[in-house]
Amino acid sequence: NAGSYLAPVLALLFIRTRGLPTEAPRGTLALLKRGLRAVVKDNVLAPLWLLTAALSLLALPVFALLPVFVVDVFAAGALTLGALLTAAGLGQLLGALALVLGRFVLSRVKHSGLIQLLGYLVMGALVVGFALSATPAVASLAIFGFNFVYGFLAPRVNAIVQSRTEAERGTAQALFLLVFGLVPIGQVVLG
Repeated sequence: NAGSYLAPVLALLFIRTRGLPTEAPRGTLALLKRGLRAVVKDNVLAPLWLLTAALSLLALPVFALLPVFVVDVFAAGALTLGALLTAAGLGQLLGALALVLGRFVLSRVKHSGLIQLLGYLVMGALVVGFALSATPAVASLAIFGFNFVYGFLAPRVNAIVQSRTEAERGTAQALFLLVFGLVPIGQVVLG
């Protein structure tokens, strides 16, 4: 496992930057304010940040309730939970593969923010479909679809942030990572 970290370290050694580094403000709050200014002034990043925060607080925490859902709704056990988790994992893996395979096609699409928005709407509909599902098979399809779309869209968030920011790239990226980290807060509220 420790050896697996060598590849990213080697990749970082080969990264070359353009221009001189900017003077960074001192302190975490100053950096967050700087990143927030960069995100707020961008007409794509600001709504994308809000949508990502909403996804992290309202949709992703649903997975914490899967065991309860299996027992209380389906009156089932570990096998059904395993099937749901398998569907979720397979969906995310295939969504990420679809993103990699469709990268050439997507590079020609001009409205990447619209793709994200539509994807988030589909994810919301799939969460509702999961919540209303009467059978484990329907729930598995809904959770597979949700994670397929999530596996497709989540890496695109990073790419959009990277492509739309320059000097504030690191602080803007930190704000997006912050909202991805809100899932446990959503789980507490949902619980």
